[in-house]
Amino acid sequence: MKIIDLFRKFYKKLSEEEKYKLLSEPRWIAASENPFGIDVLDCSSITQGMVAMTSDVKVAMTFGNLRTSQGLEYLGREPEDCCTVACELEYPPIQTPQDGPVFKAAAMEDKWDIYLFKSSLYFCRSWSGVLGYCAKIRSEKDKMHVMQIDYQKARADEPLDAVRDVDYLIKSHLYGAVVPHPFSRRMPNDPRKLAVESFSRFGHRCLYGTYDDTIRFKVETASASEDINKQGCFR
Repeated sequence: MKIIDLFRKFYKKLSEEEKYKLLSEPRWIAASENPFGIDVLDCSSITQGMVAMTSDVKVAMTFGNLRTSQGLEYLGREPEDCCTVACELEYPPIQTPQDGPVFKAAAMEDKWDIYLFKSSLYFCRSWSGVLGYCAKIRSEKDKMHVMQIDYQKARADEPLDAVRDVDYLIKSHLYGAVVPHPFSRRMPNDPRKLAVESFSRFGHRCLYGTYDDTIRFKVETASASEDINKQGCFR
């Protein structure tokens, strides 16, 4: 029996109150019950339901002004209080004809703007314009490699955290892949707090979080999980 069929059978037995609680609260889904094969927290009730807003006029104006930025102000820059980690990440080639924006936040629920210039990807917070990560890349005909990540020290407790974050941002924002996002290892296992923190870090593009290894998920394998989401299995 398929996972979605098992879920529907289980769901039909619940009372209306239990159904509401199930759909409105973040919940852990065991590895055996989801297509990713690891324990994941379904954060979608928070990340898809929250509305991002600010009472600070300056922040709102900065966000608005950044919508027209082509990212030239980041060219050649590195994050403040910069740390560097070497890595070897691999993806399909980026389908973009020229340097400039490769992802722009369409609303305040999107937390990142991403720009490509020459051999670097710049990851900038959409509300403030702060440069959080800079990934050094090497492009080939059928692959894109990330070989080094410069990151703001405050954004990662350890170098691997920066690698996991950039890896997820590339998969989810550049390729639209539905893959688990990484939880910071310093965050306690409190489902609601984890979900709210996920929204703060990645906005409404993140759905399922985990403490497990997220780098191993490849863009090519995302379609299966995306199909399940379209069927509403975990919503």
